[in-house]
Amino acid sequence: MKHFIFSLTLLLLSIFVFAQEEKPETNESKLKETTDAIKTKTSGGSRDRVVLEMMFDNWLHKQDGLKVRWYSRGFNAYFMYDIELGKSKFSFAPGVGVSTSSIFTNSALVKDSTGLSLVERTDEYKKNKIGLTYVDIPLELRFRASPNAKNKSFKFALGFKAGVLADGKTKLKQEDAFGDMKIYKEKRYPDFQRFRYGATFRIGYGPFNVVAYYQLSNVFKNNMGPDVTPISIGISINGL
Repeated sequence: MKHFIFSLTLLLLSIFVFAQEEKPETNESKLKETTDAIKTKTSGGSRDRVVLEMMFDNWLHKQDGLKVRWYSRGFNAYFMYDIELGKSKFSFAPGVGVSTSSIFTNSALVKDSTGLSLVERTDEYKKNKIGLTYVDIPLELRFRASPNAKNKSFKFALGFKAGVLADGKTKLKQEDAFGDMKIYKEKRYPDFQRFRYGATFRIGYGPFNVVAYYQLSNVFKNNMGPDVTPISIGISINGL
């Protein structure tokens, strides 16, 4: 009986010691698996959450005498949330941000009883600028050739964005009869279209893309200004 109790005690002690030795190894294995899973998840490709765009802006129009200067420009800054569409190479990204457009022309924006019109000016008018600022909601359907290759993948996106006018103004720089330069600024909210919308396209490799925008709405309200179609092309820098 004593030998049986002694043998049973040794067996129980052996099981206990073996269990104690195996437990850390099991926990370590689970920890390693969890760590590897986190690394795999976080080491994926850039989601293009922050999008910065430097644009060359222009207006398509049919107004005689109106010329848009080549240095007309814009800047857009968006934060977008990338939503993967299953295990495919496609994703959908809604966002929000701010865009600005500075259009320089050879004409000044003049208001009369019929609304706004762009009237060609003489050389005494050194600079005529229309400045517009919008709060935008961009939407993109994205494709990445290698979704998990961080900033090392060919990509393109088709999109649409809509915005509301936050600020609209004109700036006129004029030399007076005494040779002094005068600057006149004026806000014209009532005549600018409050909402805009249009199509976007983006293509590139890694964080550097070429981006284009074609506006489907007019800058001015119906019968309150010239009929123009804004277009933009530029460089997009994407990160995160």
